[in-house]
Amino acid sequence: MKTGNRAGALQDYSDAIRLDATEPEYWLNRGIIKEQINDYRGAVADYQQALKLKPDYEKAWLNHGNALVKLNRVADAIEDYTTAITYYPEYALAYYNRSVAYHRLGKKVEACKDLTKAIALGMKVEPGMLAKICADK
Repeated sequence: MKTGNRAGALQDYSDAIRLDATEPEYWLNRGIIKEQINDYRGAVADYQQALKLKPDYEKAWLNHGNALVKLNRVADAIEDYTTAITYYPEYALAYYNRSVAYHRLGKKVEACKDLTKAIALGMKVEPGMLAKICADK
């Protein structure tokens, strides 16, 4: 959901979960809505539930990592991005997000390597970003 009624969407996904709590996509999507309204802890809990139901759900690993970054748990987020990549080795967005997380931790070599991989997999980045991340590594 890009725009619209987040409260309504949140209620709809909560209703869907009440009807079928075994569908990981419902948990993922509700987590995304919670993240959009800055309920990062709630989003983490929903992503964790999606992962209990489908441990190889790369989108849930990615979004769980994103929420952890917003909670300043960057090292934990890197682990999640790595897990997403393990399940889906061509996941350009996971490489990109892991690159940004590494950069936040000052791990320039790792950040450069992941950004280069993300670009090789088709990720579009801002002009000059590769030079910025990979400079002085």
